[in-house]
Amino acid sequence: VRQGYNPQTLAVIREEQAPVADTPDVQEAPSLDEDTPAVKQKSSIQPMEEAADEPAADIAATCIAYPITQSYKTDTSVDIFDISDKANPRKLHTLSQSGTYRDSRMVGGMLYLISEYTDILPTETAQDEPGTYVPLFAEDGTQIASAPEDIVLRPDVTWPSYTVVGGIDAAGEGVYVSQKSVYGATETVYASTDNIYLATSAYTDEETGRDDTYVYYTSGYHTQLCRLAIGGGAVEIAATGAVPGTLHNQFSLDERGGVLRVVVTEWENTWANFITEPEVYTEKMWEDFPEGTNKQTNALYTFDENLTQLGAVTDLAEGEQVFSVRFLGDVAYFVTFRQTDPLFSVDLTDPKDPRVLGALKIPGFSEYLHPYADGLLFGLGNDANEQTGARGNLKLSMFDNSDPADVTEAHKLLVEGHMYTDVASNHKAIVVSAALGLIAFPADESYLIYSYNNDAGFAKIAEIPVDRGAGASDPNSRGAYMPFDMRGLFIGNVFYVVTPNTVTAYDMDDGFAQVGGVVLNEAAWSVSSWDYSQRVWDTGPVMPLAAEPAMAE
Repeated sequence: VRQGYNPQTLAVIREEQAPVADTPDVQEAPSLDEDTPAVKQKSSIQPMEEAADEPAADIAATCIAYPITQSYKTDTSVDIFDISDKANPRKLHTLSQSGTYRDSRMVGGMLYLISEYTDILPTETAQDEPGTYVPLFAEDGTQIASAPEDIVLRPDVTWPSYTVVGGIDAAGEGVYVSQKSVYGATETVYASTDNIYLATSAYTDEETGRDDTYVYYTSGYHTQLCRLAIGGGAVEIAATGAVPGTLHNQFSLDERGGVLRVVVTEWENTWANFITEPEVYTEKMWEDFPEGTNKQTNALYTFDENLTQLGAVTDLAEGEQVFSVRFLGDVAYFVTFRQTDPLFSVDLTDPKDPRVLGALKIPGFSEYLHPYADGLLFGLGNDANEQTGARGNLKLSMFDNSDPADVTEAHKLLVEGHMYTDVASNHKAIVVSAALGLIAFPADESYLIYSYNNDAGFAKIAEIPVDRGAGASDPNSRGAYMPFDMRGLFIGNVFYVVTPNTVTAYDMDDGFAQVGGVVLNEAAWSVSSWDYSQRVWDTGPVMPLAAEPAMAE
């Protein structure tokens, strides 16, 4: 596997290197999201994942995406490996498509790879050479250009860019089933088991009136939507539309029963200008100059399969913006924030008539919401000053949503000394298991592990120091390089913390004592952080790493 022209390594790591229980099923988090990334550009290893309501496929393969830069052109490529013999992984196919990696989804053994192709230079295009101005696809080196019928133009395109979508039979023949391209950039990707939605925001302004001296304008943002129908690797462009406002992230979108539900923050500004610029400005001109307005509100919209609006609830929490969203069945929960945190609950039983059920106001805000168990909704965010809105320490909240019309904060915990977590921008960084009463996530230069039960609430059970400076360009500069792709997972009774360079194992039955680990890229670690003769960390519980993994009987 390579990134550009730099060689990389596919590492297959046996979990038997550390004592484990007899339950080998890998538990990854969050497991309740139906649109999780399958491959990631610049990742060393990223396992494939299924959509939540799609049965898991029996796949003895993994895919790794990486960019290849040739002149000004960039491709995103996927290597498909047979890992049935984990000691000897075998590459089966390499597929690529124009553009840098944007996102991906695995549904029913089919990989849907999404890239952003912007390398279009007018000086280097030729009408009789489509490959100079349309996306290219390749299978094991054989390249083809997108066909005209596989390209759709988005309205209001502000930048010459294609969103390229390839449907790949990753579990079978390892070939492209279909390719589609949308002319226009994509900011947010959401997928159900039947559709992929592409969304991008666009700024608009329009003249609303004029008099003898001034011309008046209204400006704001809307989000363009494109629905791609998927199935069996096939991708079809099914509908386009738009919604007022902007999205927070992929959780702002949700599909249920053929209805798309969207939570947005809306922005509307009014302003004026002189019809003709005066040669001399007078004080009175400025005294009479019309004042502009700035309005910021939040809303929820519903759309049918043609992206035609069905219903809406608007003008919520003026002056605030959306910080997190979670749809659970026929109820939407979302947090807006300025000084306090209103947690809204909206009834979506009738898509044509959504109704606000309640709004819980508490200090701080949740930047991530996760369904924990029946009647419980977990929130991770920050405490905040109620007067100024200034961000404080990290805050864990457990909301009782057994009655969506009367949501309460059942338990909370402030995480002293920590203000930042990767979870705020990457939901894959958190592990949530209601069955084990376990919540774990990275925070600053630590990996934090908490327990939760309905009576006692949250309790910290481990704080694992992690040297995020590992791999810095200056090896003696701690924290110079901040990897934002740290992961946690558990197999049986062993919890693993994975960084770009290490996999470390901890015994969950022994207070998360370190029991083993491996180094994936030893050269990237600084001498100051390692004793190479013993190969041990100088942070956290010190535990020698065996030269060869210990085999479980």
